[in-house]
Amino acid sequence: MEVIGMIYDGDYNPAYRLGSKSQEIEAARKKAFQGYEAFKKHLDKDLVEVFEKLMEDQGEAAGLEMREAFIAGARAGAQMLADLLLGG
Repeated sequence: MEVIGMIYDGDYNPAYRLGSKSQEIEAARKKAFQGYEAFKKHLDKDLVEVFEKLMEDQGEAAGLEMREAFIAGARAGAQMLADLLLGG
């Protein structure tokens, strides 16, 4: 299926494809998770809740940053193509 059709149908989501294909990313995620779990063992129940909320907020912020980076990259790619095609 072509990319335009995938975008129209809502089937194009590069963020989901990115993480699952890289062993390096998976290893880094596993290492981070193990570190979070080890750290939480040193906290009392109230601090675990605060830490988990902090991590959730940080994950949400990182996701928004990735979205913005994707948009900026797509725009830059489109501009490069336009410049090449239009001789600008």
